[in-house]
Amino acid sequence: MKTRDPLATELVYGTLIEKGADAQAFQQEILDLRRADRFDWQLQIVKDRYTFGIGDTISVFYPRFGFDNGANFIVKRIRRDQTSNYDTVMLYGPQ
Repeated sequence: MKTRDPLATELVYGTLIEKGADAQAFQQEILDLRRADRFDWQLQIVKDRYTFGIGDTISVFYPRFGFDNGANFIVKRIRRDQTSNYDTVMLYGPQ
């Protein structure tokens, strides 16, 4: 049996959508983004070896976690460390 998480907040989206079909498409997009099988991932990447930015979608190929054919992630955060040769990238997904 599924029960509502008592710590979950209710999300309200203000839109200018007028058609029912458009509202259903918007609802499906939001549900796809917030589904439970998405996680935050963190990785270290060599400085100046990437061209993506926050909000971009990138593909990660890593067989150890089942991404043999690649998985798409959204870049949430890039933390630049001046004392290291690596930057920390926070990802959200897989898509």
